[in-house]
Amino acid sequence: MKKILLSICALLLLGFLSIPIYLIFLRKDYIYPRAVAKEKFASPASHFISYQGKEIHYTDEGQGFPILMIHGFMGSHFNFRKFADSLKSEFRIIRLDLPGFGMSEFFDPSNGTHQLQKEYIDFFKFFIDTVNLDKFHLIGNSMGGMMSWYIASSFPDHVQSLTLLNAAGYDIENVLDQAAPILQYPVLEPFMRRGLPPEGAKQGLYICYYNDSLIDDKDAYYNNSMHNIKGNLQAAFKIAGSNQFPDTTMIQTIKSPTLIIWGKDDEIIPFNHAFRFQRDIPQAQLIVYENCGHVPMMEKTSELKKDFLAFIGSLETDTLLHKSE
Repeated sequence: MKKILLSICALLLLGFLSIPIYLIFLRKDYIYPRAVAKEKFASPASHFISYQGKEIHYTDEGQGFPILMIHGFMGSHFNFRKFADSLKSEFRIIRLDLPGFGMSEFFDPSNGTHQLQKEYIDFFKFFIDTVNLDKFHLIGNSMGGMMSWYIASSFPDHVQSLTLLNAAGYDIENVLDQAAPILQYPVLEPFMRRGLPPEGAKQGLYICYYNDSLIDDKDAYYNNSMHNIKGNLQAAFKIAGSNQFPDTTMIQTIKSPTLIIWGKDDEIIPFNHAFRFQRDIPQAQLIVYENCGHVPMMEKTSELKKDFLAFIGSLETDTLLHKSE
């Protein structure tokens, strides 16, 4: 009997150990080498520039006054695809892959220690100068919204207007618990070395959308593929696990005319954060979308285009009125 019990225990232990072995070493590998991803996912509008020895990707298309669009955490330039397509006949549209996401490589500081807010601000100074963005409209979603208020606060002379879509900023530690709880534990990083299976990425979109029926296969495919470009999941672990939180006093220094758009049914960033931005940014306008989640540019594309054009149109009217006074 003792031998039987020992055999059962050994089998149970072997079964228990086989799970992490399978997840780390044996399951299907979904990772794209960067060269393959570049060949597969770059578009005619794609551009690549070097920053600190790392390759940064952005798209640049259309003609007219520039609009810079910045995606959220674990997102990519593709998140703004539909919204960009709706505007590129009238504007020059630039969609950036933040370092560590999409087809952009992550920073690699020589001392191994990241100072994320400073590093991103330094990067944006480089990017604005390199892409010749003297004046531009700025739109950011989620983490990209946080990057956008960094830019608006740091480079006010460049930002003609600021549009925040369910932007991150306040209570980041709690927001990360909603958005990426697993990524805050570096010990779990080895389990991601073979990438995320397609169904995992689609679950992420379900959290972002209010109306799941609007999620199409192309969105899910690109979302999953961008996660699985070599190095991106490791960068996400570094960012989520950094325990560095933004200086939200910067928000109160923003001088650019600001439009705040918020999907009321956001499961990641609480709805009341919209009112905190409205309180802290002088004369900011707030529009709330009912039946909308975390990504208004994907879920409410037409409404967002209408509201954005009305917003920047009002700025032009104000300028003409001041000139005539």
